[in-house]
Amino acid sequence: PFFSFFSDSQLEEIISDSKEKPFQKDDFIVREGDKAQYIYLLTRGVATESCKSSYKRIKERLEIGSIISYHQIITGHHRYQTSNSP
Repeated sequence: PFFSFFSDSQLEEIISDSKEKPFQKDDFIVREGDKAQYIYLLTRGVATESCKSSYKRIKERLEIGSIISYHQIITGHHRYQTSNSP
């Protein structure tokens, strides 16, 4: 769904500018409070996204097709969640 609004030529440009970056188990993709430099598309495996709130820790499992850190790149805000490869 994230890429559904792009034209074919825009998708081709995105694909040509993309690079694969493998992560090992327990590697951090982006840590809470850090500024992300890239948008990550999960193409294999799973990741866990978590954040601390004032009353509990929220944790979400991300699967193939999930996008990580796009909101941060678009808005320029610092990361409010941690994403890692479980």
